[in-house]
Amino acid sequence: MNTLPHFTHLLVLPHLKVHNANAVSSPLTHGFPSITAFLGLMWALERKTRAAGLDLEFGAVGVVCHDRQEQTTEGGFVKSFRLTRNPIQRDIERKLIDKDGRAAMPAIVEEGRIHLDLSMVLAVNAGAWDRDAQQHDLETILDLLQGMRIAGGTLLPATQAAASRHRPWLANFTGDSDDQAREFRKLRARLLPGSALVARDDLIDSRLDEFRKQQTEAVLAGELSL
Repeated sequence: MNTLPHFTHLLVLPHLKVHNANAVSSPLTHGFPSITAFLGLMWALERKTRAAGLDLEFGAVGVVCHDRQEQTTEGGFVKSFRLTRNPIQRDIERKLIDKDGRAAMPAIVEEGRIHLDLSMVLAVNAGAWDRDAQQHDLETILDLLQGMRIAGGTLLPATQAAASRHRPWLANFTGDSDDQAREFRKLRARLLPGSALVARDDLIDSRLDEFRKQQTEAVLAGELSL
């Protein structure tokens, strides 16, 4: 909480059903989209809200995953992604296949897909924000979000039976530290069950300090390319 920029509210977009999101987060890992995909969504959503006349500033994003279904083959020890073929005319234009439908070159990049049930938590700085304005702005944000892609996936509309469960809500963080801690505990309870990625940069720093006691020139792998 102390590492976040100043914010007055946490905006919760609960139980978003995302179809065919990107499951590949790096050259070595898969199973969930990269967090940078959600950062990009946050900045795009802020631009759309400003264009719609809302005076909101987004400062951080958190993601809680409630359920996931990676699109891979079933059975055996080795799994592979269920890949799809682009429309034939598009593949011809991209010279992936010839006019007879034969592959012109082998595929070299796998496009992993995953279905997700997730909640997004956005840190919002809104200044004075009365209850009527909050309700109007939440409806506007939800409408804008319906037309956007989430990590390359499609946001499915909520069913009538689950409409209340998918309705956005706000946690007020304008009080003192005790009030904020109480609000954050309530927020976490409402998002259970679920899994969230938590940044632990402090562990990396402490591990690096241990290495430097043995070898003073030790650096992080990312520093080698600078």
